[in-house]
Amino acid sequence: MKPLSSPLQQYWQTVVERLPEPLAEESLSAQAKSVLTFSDFVQDSVIAHPEWLTELESQPPQADEWQHYAAWLQEALCN
Repeated sequence: MKPLSSPLQQYWQTVVERLPEPLAEESLSAQAKSVLTFSDFVQDSVIAHPEWLTELESQPPQADEWQHYAAWLQEALCN
């Protein structure tokens, strides 16, 4: 993966400062760093719920996963 430009490296430092303690910069994959740098939505979500990042990295979404959302929601609502 291509290294971040100087302005993005500076921005990344502000992201690192906002991350909760369980998410040490050294523990993040290059892909996680890129997504956190470029997506405010993901950044805010991971800051609020740090466990989501581990879950996403261990079980990334599948390409056709969206087709199951309605059934999964219905099942969750019934339980």
